[in-house]
Amino acid sequence: MNKIIGEHTYLIDDVTGDILGYAATPDKNEVTDTTQRRRGRPTKATPNPLYALIRAAAELNPSWLDDIVYGACVTSGGMSNGRMNLKPRHVLRTIMQPEIGVSTVGYGLGASERTKQKIAKAARHALGAITLYLERHPETYDRLTMLAITGGYGDDCFALGVLETSYKSS
Repeated sequence: MNKIIGEHTYLIDDVTGDILGYAATPDKNEVTDTTQRRRGRPTKATPNPLYALIRAAAELNPSWLDDIVYGACVTSGGMSNGRMNLKPRHVLRTIMQPEIGVSTVGYGLGASERTKQKIAKAARHALGAITLYLERHPETYDRLTMLAITGGYGDDCFALGVLETSYKSS
């Protein structure tokens, strides 16, 4: 199944709902006249350059990734009556995508718009924490980079420039 989200067309698996691939699509709403303007607040979408590494890490299921995602859910999503308002699996599924935004969150979840906004906020929070963790643990970054290349995510790493961009502290 194909789904157009933002400026990309995603190929989505019908059974699992996972994104199998994506390609850029031309913008149909592109403003050609300078006097015409779009109305409303612009959508907020954050590019995720680490999604190939996060996918490789999710296959290993390390405790640090679970801790970061859980902390992002509690911190950004909040709690009510002793229960988290967000599910960690939704946040983890979101940070494994190339772009974090309300339009890419919760496909197939049937969640409300506000819940999708909270999941996107928690995913951005988790992405910042993962970046910080990889800066402080360069051996983990190197290991995940090699796993991403050998695990079938190598093209994504090279296309997004993850291998050229160093998240290590120099």
